Amino acid sequence: MRVRKLEELDPHGAVAHLALAHFYRATGDTYRVRQEWEWCEKVETDPAARWIIRARLQFLAGERGKSLETLSAATTQVGYGKVAHLAALVYAEIGDLDACFGALQTALETLSIPMQVWQVDPTLAQVRADPRYEALLRTLRIP
Repeated sequence: MRVRKLEELDPHGAVAHLALAHFYRATGDTYRVRQEWEWCEKVETDPAARWIIRARLQFLAGERGKSLETLSAATTQVGYGKVAHLAALVYAEIGDLDACFGALQTALETLSIPMQVWQVDPTLAQVRADPRYEALLRTLRIP
């Protein structure tokens, strides 16, 4: 698997673990999703990203309210814009589509939206079904 190769090349980076978390999320392997997010938290150096990772882990632990509070605190962190797309993923999973699209708008303003996950992850179908998603694609000029 190419993601494993990325992990070999950068064992202290969060990118490989984040990619694996998305992969396991799409396959429904919640145990491994949690493991990879825990690794992300251990190796992530960006403070704003760490807040979002913590929120994700709180949600996985069934602490929805804490997760929302942590996401709210993350928006005040320096550099939030470049990781806002991660917050959008957590908001989408929580089911708060308004906050999800707000975070996507922030990510769009900082030109930081890796659309690969959004286009293929089956758990994001509710986001893709929302008319705001089509508008976002038009803004990004993605067919």
